[in-house]
Amino acid sequence: MRRITQTLTIMRRVEGEPDRYGNPVLVWERTVWPVYAVAPRGQAGLSEPFEANRDPIVKGLQVFAPADGPSPVANDRVEHAGLVWTVVGDVARWDNNPHFARTTQRGIVVNLDRTEG
Repeated sequence: MRRITQTLTIMRRVEGEPDRYGNPVLVWERTVWPVYAVAPRGQAGLSEPFEANRDPIVKGLQVFAPADGPSPVANDRVEHAGLVWTVVGDVARWDNNPHFARTTQRGIVVNLDRTEG
């Protein structure tokens, strides 16, 4: 059994009460998200050329979390360390191993990016 090491916040965009023109106001619904680990994401998808003796730029974060807990979807936002990150792509889910009757290593991996501007 893995340990929960951090708690992040998932922010989902939902339609709130209508404004004075009758259009729904978009609000961010917050959900507590217990996770196993948060790690820097390496050069996957890096668009810069490789240079010798140079460390790649950290492109974002990877979050490892339980498969049974809350899970963000593409374009949700996640709050971590006082910064707001955007979920990139689909959530990778490991909860069904066809080679064993019972999967002991279950979980999800979520890629996060920070957009500025």
